[in-house]
Amino acid sequence: MIGASGFAGRSSANYDDSYPAMADADNLAKSETQGLRLYTGFSAFGLDQELSYSHFNIERANYEAWSDIFYTGTRDRLAWVASTAIGAAGDISFGIDHSREDYTQSGSYGDSEGKTTSPGLCRTALCADPDVGYQRLAAAR
Repeated sequence: MIGASGFAGRSSANYDDSYPAMADADNLAKSETQGLRLYTGFSAFGLDQELSYSHFNIERANYEAWSDIFYTGTRDRLAWVASTAIGAAGDISFGIDHSREDYTQSGSYGDSEGKTTSPGLCRTALCADPDVGYQRLAAAR
């Protein structure tokens, strides 16, 4: 199996500050996001596996009473997950991923740039109990 999915989103929200003197401030937050995910699924070594790559473009702007903040970034993620049935008892899944985000932020308080790298390891076990269905027994990331 080979697949791709994409999305685009745009949102805006009005909000008030938590600071009492500015509680009635008419602040505006806007966000635009576009992304693409490519994946392939296959079976090997007795495991159902999926390898995926995703890329997101993120733009956010906060227009506040005393300052404006603008954020632009990209996020890339490479992930692998495998799962197998453990008999009638349920399923077990495990995997690894690596994410990287590059961003710039500017506004009234100055400008900044950054890079964040996040490696990950996950495992999940699901138990099949006919009385209650599938339940998550253990998960960690």
